[in-house]
Amino acid sequence: MNREPPGFCLLSKTGIARALAWYLPDSYLCVLLDGHHKATAAALEGRPLKTLVLSTATHFNDEQQTLVFPGGECLHKTELQYHIPKLTACKTLPPSAWESFGPDKHISPSETWSEELKQSVSRYHSLDQAWQIVEAGNLSETRIKSMIQQGLGEDEKADIILQALFSTHSPLFIDFARFVISHPAYAIYRPLTFRLMAQNRTPQADAFFLDFAINDDGERPELTKIMDDYFRKP
Repeated sequence: MNREPPGFCLLSKTGIARALAWYLPDSYLCVLLDGHHKATAAALEGRPLKTLVLSTATHFNDEQQTLVFPGGECLHKTELQYHIPKLTACKTLPPSAWESFGPDKHISPSETWSEELKQSVSRYHSLDQAWQIVEAGNLSETRIKSMIQQGLGEDEKADIILQALFSTHSPLFIDFARFVISHPAYAIYRPLTFRLMAQNRTPQADAFFLDFAINDDGERPELTKIMDDYFRKP
């Protein structure tokens, strides 16, 4: 995450120029907010703009009647909005539902989640994947093909870009993977490339591993094992 632009989002509290968006340490949701860059641009130009910032509050200061956020930012009680309609109705769990979470109860390390919840969660990236996508930056066809033809710049990391392309199901993943394993400078990332490629059985992955098998000299047993395990999949 680029920390510099968000740093300009904190405006003066005088007049109507209230804080548009805050960079809050450890608040990863700021990266995911739609319109965050618009808020940054508005802050740089001094234009007021309504926006939404999600963050966890650290505590409520009873003495000053303020809600305190990470980084020391705060909102006074009079500035808080009430009676906002809820999109999802609240449900109160019965007391029995909390018994297993008591201090004297053993909490099982595994939990059985509903299939509906598991399918819903699977649509979202993990925190590591989200970080890799943000760190990789522009994943356009123009940029990726330029890397393949001209090589990566000093600030461009092959492993991060490779994982970001895989996580976003980009059709450019196959081409970039072939580029990585063929370039001596990125030999360290060959095992990672093979592990990612082996996760999904596809015709493109089949062709990738078949090309490797044809030219396999047996000097990279860790790669050969990944390929063998891949073809053993049903």
